[in-house]
Amino acid sequence: MRNLKKSLLGSALLWILGTGAFGGQLSLGGQFNAWNATNTVNLDGSPAPNNFEGWEIWAPLSLSFNVDGGLGFYGQTEYGNGYYKDTPSGSTSDIQYMNNFSDTVVGADLNFKSFNVPSILNVGFNIPTGDPSWEQRQIASSVPTEFLASRYRGRGFGISAMYALAFPAGSAQIGASAGYLYSGNYNPNFGTGSPVADLKLGDSVFVSFNHIQPFSDNQSQIIRLSGLYSLTTSIDKQSVFQMGPNINASYSWNNPKAFSFDLGVQYFLPGQRQQIGGAFVTEPQISYGARFYLAPSYVMGDFTLASQAKYILPNGYPQSDTVLYNGGGYLLGVNPSFRLKLDDSSALKFSAGYDFINAQNLGNALGGGRADIYYNNWTFGTSYEVKL
Repeated sequence: MRNLKKSLLGSALLWILGTGAFGGQLSLGGQFNAWNATNTVNLDGSPAPNNFEGWEIWAPLSLSFNVDGGLGFYGQTEYGNGYYKDTPSGSTSDIQYMNNFSDTVVGADLNFKSFNVPSILNVGFNIPTGDPSWEQRQIASSVPTEFLASRYRGRGFGISAMYALAFPAGSAQIGASAGYLYSGNYNPNFGTGSPVADLKLGDSVFVSFNHIQPFSDNQSQIIRLSGLYSLTTSIDKQSVFQMGPNINASYSWNNPKAFSFDLGVQYFLPGQRQQIGGAFVTEPQISYGARFYLAPSYVMGDFTLASQAKYILPNGYPQSDTVLYNGGGYLLGVNPSFRLKLDDSSALKFSAGYDFINAQNLGNALGGGRADIYYNNWTFGTSYEVKL
């Protein structure tokens, strides 16, 4: 569902900027992703062999097209083959393999005018074509998801809807949008042989305000302020957790021919969780630490050099809490890409990337001593894009 939210926000912003209208596009690609962890620890806190690693091969497919000037459809899915090694003792008993489709996203955009201003309505559906056990079974050997989100999705049926408007403000535009994300029930099997009964992830309500100022040569600056409110996650209709509201603020400078950057912060408020004994109360500390990011890029013709830096503060729980404490950390990454135009309607895109991640004060999978654990993450990919 995270990919679904990204497609919703991205399509709305592109259309408000006036760059999202085209006949259609088909993209078929391949991507290889590999990672490993160093400085892992044993139960007594001593260094352990490097036994947390994995790789994935993806074949993503996406399609978008317009029926007329105001109605468009899109869809995306991907097939994955993966290897996940989570063996702090050095054994091979915990190696996992994946060979399956991820969930499929389909949706539609409707562009029209309301209150005499440009508007867009987007409705999307998450089709559960993935394996509901894989997100949990590969998570221990992968890079922590607060730094790099898992590409794989195996969730229940979901629906999202977003309505956005663009108000003129002199030479600038002010965009306002609101959306709702519904997550249906599903029964994931976490590899234990006993599926969880009717897990329902919390629905989400999203609001956003954007100030978009265009300049000459297609340059622009965008100031964004948004908030996300989540409803409760439940198992068999019993509430177990509710993520606290989060507030996001960012500033972007866009230059399609030279230097661009995106700078932002995300802050979380306390959530609610089920305590021992069954009471559902506001948690005494914040589960998610604030996070800051900077993503600069530079375009040189068909070559783009992008990079990213992310810093996550520790959450509010003490280190003595071996279950809820999270020490945060940082990520530094670089992502070059090259677009090779084949003709007026098609192109090949080549991309690569390297991320260095420091997960601070992380304990090993067996609950041993804490240490900073370093991850190396590499990506290589290519895609064929053709306009329809």
